[in-house]
Amino acid sequence: DGYITFKPGEKVRLLNLPVGARYKVVEGITAGYAPVSATISSGGIDVDFTDANVTGTVVNGGSTVKFTNQLRPTNGVIEATKLLDGEAYTGKKFSFTLSGLPSMSYVENGETKETHDLSNAPATTIVDVKAGKVTFNADNSRALLRFDGADSVGKYRYKLVENAISDTDYTTDTSVYVVEIDVTSVGGVLTVSSPVYYYIPVKSATDFKPFINDVNKVSGATFKNNTKTGTINIVKEGTGDNGLVKLE
Repeated sequence: DGYITFKPGEKVRLLNLPVGARYKVVEGITAGYAPVSATISSGGIDVDFTDANVTGTVVNGGSTVKFTNQLRPTNGVIEATKLLDGEAYTGKKFSFTLSGLPSMSYVENGETKETHDLSNAPATTIVDVKAGKVTFNADNSRALLRFDGADSVGKYRYKLVENAISDTDYTTDTSVYVVEIDVTSVGGVLTVSSPVYYYIPVKSATDFKPFINDVNKVSGATFKNNTKTGTINIVKEGTGDNGLVKLE
């Protein structure tokens, strides 16, 4: 038994092993990485394993054991505040949609980069609001907020809106927000930044890039609705004495 340490892309060769001997190779736990698969290749035949624990038999001509890893997945969370008549709302009368935006160019440290293209990712609509909070996460928005692998590093942008309501008892909030998340890898560990919110002042805009700046940056997304009010006019007609009018 023994331990060998080496880096991705490197190879280790074990020589002079007796043919027919059984062997076991186990990959240790590495911070920030998760095992994906392992393969033993012998004489043109591959045997796949679904974890980092493989066993085989030494054959004439040798075998190759290959381990594949990826950065451990991580999740993002995007929240909005929901107020009805100025109070934190709980219920399911209102619905909210988070959708991914297509790739946009941006400049970071003098270098032009592109955000990830989310235009083909399915949008998520939720109606469950608790204590004034609308929450999108990897449980209800996996295609948008689940990040895994080195390819997931970079910026992501989303559109967040409240959908039009058919109940005419309430006003409609037509606010549009763009939300930005930055995924980085530090020491092999994926990290998701806190969301950055931008209020889009032009509701009909389809190109949001001109509005993603410090002028339109806000502390969070808030959707406000009010219960509509009406008026009842009561008129007393006639020439008799004053009387009482009963309203039921």
